[in-house]
Amino acid sequence: MRTAGWRGRVLLLVALAGMSLSCASKGREMLPYGEAGLYWRASADFQRGRYAEARELLQALLNQYPGSVLAAEARLGVGRTYFEERLYNEARSEYQKYLQLHPAHERMDEALYYIALASFRQMERVDRDQSMTRRAVQGFQQLLTEVPDTPYAPEARAHLREARHRLGEKELEVGSFYLRREEYPAAAGRFNLVLQGYAGLGLEGEALYLLGEVARARGAQEDARATYLRVIAEFPDSPFAVEAGRRLGVQVEARPRGAEARSTRNPSLLELLKDSWADFRETVRVGAPF
Repeated sequence: MRTAGWRGRVLLLVALAGMSLSCASKGREMLPYGEAGLYWRASADFQRGRYAEARELLQALLNQYPGSVLAAEARLGVGRTYFEERLYNEARSEYQKYLQLHPAHERMDEALYYIALASFRQMERVDRDQSMTRRAVQGFQQLLTEVPDTPYAPEARAHLREARHRLGEKELEVGSFYLRREEYPAAAGRFNLVLQGYAGLGLEGEALYLLGEVARARGAQEDARATYLRVIAEFPDSPFAVEAGRRLGVQVEARPRGAEARSTRNPSLLELLKDSWADFRETVRVGAPF
């Protein structure tokens, strides 16, 4: 999918720019000449973590040389500098502008990935608004649909699963709110939505148990009993199998299966460290300065 053609153009232009640099000049007061020189200096600033300075040079390149062969890469670079500064709204806007101006460019999957990742980084806790979580889900799904062979696919699938898990947890939270308010049809609707729309994410045991709680609260004891038995039979590794057993007066020992049996509502220290490592890996790209 992706070729080395743009890298060859970059190297050629950078070589030409090097010929025009003043050998006696040191420091930032003497800017490189030409489009490749601007790109070269921006790349150096980016690698040093000087994102605002890199962005200034890239913007100068785009303003002075709008038809440059480096324009698409420069636009991606601007988006990446915003992303590294955690200015996610600005990063998303810049990547979207890139897609509008360069819809067939070879690095479009990168833009789609970072658009989704910017929303992913803005996801709120389960008890808050999940607009950004939904945007992240849509973004990762778009990437995997339009560019299924993208090298970003493994990370996109992992982030997509986490974002969908959070949306499923949100449905459970809202359903539990309705259950406490004795609004049983609304509560059951949310729990059934988790079973139907968020299957395979480790939330089914809790959703089914809460459906049993709805039936129990409504006085439908036989339905409640049947639902609790389903929790034990179908999701024996869920901690809610233990709760279902208590409702039935039987002892059940849960056997958690790791990540699928854990809730993301209270991440462990190990999970937080894993997230930090994932963040670090995403800042490193091989083969391109941005």
